[in-house]
Amino acid sequence: MEGADNLIGIPVQEIPNLGYSLDELKPSTYLPRDFGKDIELISIDFVKIFNQSAQAEELGLDEIAGPGFRKALEFLIKDYAILRNPSKEQEITKSLLGSVIASYVDDNRIVSTAKRAAWLGNDEPHYYRRWKDQDINDMKKLMELTVR
Repeated sequence: MEGADNLIGIPVQEIPNLGYSLDELKPSTYLPRDFGKDIELISIDFVKIFNQSAQAEELGLDEIAGPGFRKALEFLIKDYAILRNPSKEQEITKSLLGSVIASYVDDNRIVSTAKRAAWLGNDEPHYYRRWKDQDINDMKKLMELTVR
């Protein structure tokens, strides 16, 4: 290729090797999930955090996606509880997620799925995993049921 021009018009032999190489080039395929107006009205922060976590997962950032999904769940549940109990906002904001689920969520289906999702989500940022036979995909399925 001596004397051949590269894409920017500089002869190839004159381009200094800076120690970098391009291994892969592909367009981003991530499309944010639309949860609908009902969920957006409950917690726009949930939608934002969930979509950022999903994008991180798609990019292969699996070690940070899990804690992000867990954070999204906490925002969804706490914003839901605050919406239904506005006078208890300070208490809800400062409480642990499990306590908020137990104290402020009346629908047993939401309690069941949210509690399990929170348990699995709590494993994500920690060194030791309590739920060794379940992973982020199980947590996301439970979150999906909670959203529905």
